[in-house]
Amino acid sequence: MPKKEAPLGHLENYLPKGSAALIYEYLHTYKIHLTITRTRKSVLGDYRHATHEDHHRISVNGSLNPYAFLLTLIHELGHLITFSSMGTGCSLTEKSGNWLIAACWKILSG
Repeated sequence: MPKKEAPLGHLENYLPKGSAALIYEYLHTYKIHLTITRTRKSVLGDYRHATHEDHHRISVNGSLNPYAFLLTLIHELGHLITFSSMGTGCSLTEKSGNWLIAACWKILSG
């Protein structure tokens, strides 16, 4: 089945009330292609860095409750911010590092 595009405002259906404006800012600033996916058992979300042909890509499971969706999206934005600041030579495999905490805090503090 082909992917279906939806207006950006549709994202508000997946987020807690009042959180969409902050997310929109990051989507526009970093030119992110956001995909809301079906349920995946192995991951809640995923980040793929931009290439010379594509924008940054983030996917988040659409079956998550609004708060889990927001936290997962912020986590993936943390990957993007860290990748953007450290470049292509960095290794971001460690899920519990200070880099992710710092990036997520940057997002939450606006």
